[in-house]
Amino acid sequence: MTFRIPLNVATYCAERDTSLVAILGEGKDGSVYETDAGSAVKLHHAREVYERERDAYFRLLKRNVRFVRDLAIPKLLQHDDEFLILELTIVAPPFLLDFASAYLDEPPDWPEDVVEHWHEQLRERFEDRYGDVVGILAELEEQAGVHLFDVHADNLKFDPS
Repeated sequence: MTFRIPLNVATYCAERDTSLVAILGEGKDGSVYETDAGSAVKLHHAREVYERERDAYFRLLKRNVRFVRDLAIPKLLQHDDEFLILELTIVAPPFLLDFASAYLDEPPDWPEDVVEHWHEQLRERFEDRYGDVVGILAELEEQAGVHLFDVHADNLKFDPS
């Protein structure tokens, strides 16, 4: 293993008799590791972000939302409120993941120019798939009441074929 393992992740894994085999990604909200059990462990940097993502996954579980259109959504396996860790299934493209920026039931009350700028970013990021992305996000809202805003090619991947 050639990556540094934070103490709380090491403790979490030791308590579950599992170990880390790879780092899957690092971002503004946390780091994601693959376990030898074939799951993903996400360590969050801040409690507010952890709770936002945890609650989104609780909602997805409660409403049994595992796919939006053909995009797979990770399933919450376990969580640890002390260590700010979520353990999730690993999904392959096409997928929708990373709910750290999600809001439940109501979107944030952003000014219209902020919303327009967000849509401009989506158009730039997804180009000819922009309409698909907007439809996917609308379906996620309809199925689970989850409003997702951190949407880019790393967390919304279409079928690679």
